[in-house]
Amino acid sequence: LQENELENSRVLTASLDGLQNGTAKVFKSLLDRQQQVEQIRSVLSLFKRHHNILELPSRMREFLDGDEWEQAIKEFRKARLLAGKGGQGGSAILRQVLKESERSAKALEKRLFAVLSEGLTSADLAERAIGCLNKLYEEGFGAQEGGGGEKAQSPVAHFMHAQSEYIDTATRELFAEFEEASRRLAS
Repeated sequence: LQENELENSRVLTASLDGLQNGTAKVFKSLLDRQQQVEQIRSVLSLFKRHHNILELPSRMREFLDGDEWEQAIKEFRKARLLAGKGGQGGSAILRQVLKESERSAKALEKRLFAVLSEGLTSADLAERAIGCLNKLYEEGFGAQEGGGGEKAQSPVAHFMHAQSEYIDTATRELFAEFEEASRRLAS
């Protein structure tokens, strides 16, 4: 009887060990999943707290698309302040936000120079574009350098040159039309 009880006790112990191992596997899987859920919630919470910072570059692009240049410059200023002096402060995420913001600022600069290059740009629009370019440069964007590293033309000089070329071209075209009309009348 004692041997029978000892054998039953061994079988029962083995069964309990097997059950305990199976339970540990199931619970370990559940605990691992719970830990993953907590990590995801933590990241989502971080994104929610800092969404304004992370959305700076996209807001800049929206303002640029809507010709709200002054607002785009304000967003660029925020990105520069958050990334620290020289863009070396803060985290890698903030440096990436600054990098994306600088791309948007470059697009803004290109757009503003395109406005200044158009023929018959109104004085009000030119003044606004020049003011925005100057604000952008005051914020430390670029160094007012051209593509080859040389000092770029000032926004005012660029506008004056573009208008001068437009007037020169229009005058030549009008003079050519006048000469053609005069020849036709003379014949």
